[in-house]
Amino acid sequence: MKMVRSLLLGSAAGLVAVAGAQAADMPVKAKPVEYVKICTLYGAGFYYLPGTDICVKHGAYVRAQYYYGFGANLTNGPMVGAAGQNTIFKDTPNDTVFRARFVYTLDARTQTEYGTLRAYALIGATTDSPQNEIAGNAAALYATRGFIQFAGFTLGRASSFYDIFSNAANSYFALWSSDTGDSGQNVAAYTFQFGNGFSATISAEDPRRAGVVNTSVGALGSNFPVGATPVLDQVQTKWPDIVGNLRVDQAWGSIQVMGALHDASGGYFVPGVGVTCNVTTGGGTLTGQLACGHPDDELGFAVGAGAIFRVPMWTGLTDIFSVQGNFTEGAMRYAVFSQPGAGTPNFFSSTNFAACPPTVLLVGAGTTQACLGSIGFGPWADAIYANPGALFGYDGSVQKTKVWSVQAAWDHLWTPNLKTSIYATWMKSDFNATATALIAQSTCGVAVAAAANSLTRMTNCDPNSSFLQVGSRTQWNITPSFYVGFDVMYMKLDTAFAGNALFTAATGLPRPTGNYEIKDQDTVAVTARAHWDILP
Repeated sequence: MKMVRSLLLGSAAGLVAVAGAQAADMPVKAKPVEYVKICTLYGAGFYYLPGTDICVKHGAYVRAQYYYGFGANLTNGPMVGAAGQNTIFKDTPNDTVFRARFVYTLDARTQTEYGTLRAYALIGATTDSPQNEIAGNAAALYATRGFIQFAGFTLGRASSFYDIFSNAANSYFALWSSDTGDSGQNVAAYTFQFGNGFSATISAEDPRRAGVVNTSVGALGSNFPVGATPVLDQVQTKWPDIVGNLRVDQAWGSIQVMGALHDASGGYFVPGVGVTCNVTTGGGTLTGQLACGHPDDELGFAVGAGAIFRVPMWTGLTDIFSVQGNFTEGAMRYAVFSQPGAGTPNFFSSTNFAACPPTVLLVGAGTTQACLGSIGFGPWADAIYANPGALFGYDGSVQKTKVWSVQAAWDHLWTPNLKTSIYATWMKSDFNATATALIAQSTCGVAVAAAANSLTRMTNCDPNSSFLQVGSRTQWNITPSFYVGFDVMYMKLDTAFAGNALFTAATGLPRPTGNYEIKDQDTVAVTARAHWDILP
């Protein structure tokens, strides 16, 4: 019995010793952590950074979108850039494009004795197929927001203070409007708050430059290549655009009037090859321009007005009507923002061999050809100039282009989760008589040689054109932040130079050189989208 008792006592002592050794190896108990504290000052999703009074919100969205008939570049659309060639050649224009996009946002705010200090940033990645896969490119990374707001100032990359109409609020397409919402602008602005929703803003912003063209430069037709950007000869950026607005925001909506000043000055006059500065009909060179002097500076401008109205309906829901109108002179990107930087509007029809109506165009001495199809075309520029003497009595002054545009949309809620918008945009360019004569001289001549990818020898030398978009978007919000929808849009280019012309083909592109009928062009595009906002 004594033996059993000794064995038990020994075993217990051993267990206690082992337990003590294990306890000695255990880590010291951690101090209680400082848990994240919710910040309710600025809405849902904000929390305090531990140990600070800074509230932050991390947001994101993920999107899948599918396009048909809108060209390869989903910003430019089918009537700007190489997509206007409208052939089955290679990967342009692409009838079908798939897009995947991811965006991350950071919103940080804190209180100071001067009010709220805010910083906002947005970065994202977009991949479009099939052109990304064909070219072997990775997804395109971008940062379209990065600004600080403090005591009435907005500093960094944000939406332009000229904007009120929003493309994204009404359509899934890149509409032809003045809206900078997707890409943003670099701004340095101050907003005065008068109370009761009334405010005024003055802002220095990135210049919106469509470019100034010197028609004395280059070969016949080279100034406005088909589907490409014009040959620009303009002053360097000397100062930012100055933008101002007066605005009222109330429960019923918002109204804004705005204006902008823009430098539309030309560069230098041009010398000819091996001669002095007396080029009058094209063929000049950009080399050695400094010796030839330059035209007087020109100031372009834009004025606009817009409104967003919340309209109560008999269903108890609220519709939204948006509208904006613009007039510009020498500052056309305040009428149409995104597309002018990508090239001249153009759109070829499918091949349709026929006689060029109403007159068969001469192609050389005594020969004629049938039309190889038709094309819509409309040159774009902030302004036009040439060497003095290019026209009788012309002094070399810069001739500013006038552009009008209107955008409007009605967004109707059928139910709280289902809505349909109907929208339209329209723009018109107008070159004055002097600018028209300079363009005609550089495009409508009868010289045999012409630049590649150009239209020349027009039977009608009127460069004015217009563009119309009409569409409808329907969207179903499956949850408040997750939606699916589709959008159908009709586009029409009312062409410049209606009549006949000679197209000189560019190397590597399938459209053949020959006679084409210049006429209005139209097309239809569709897109479908699935989108999830994660704390936007």
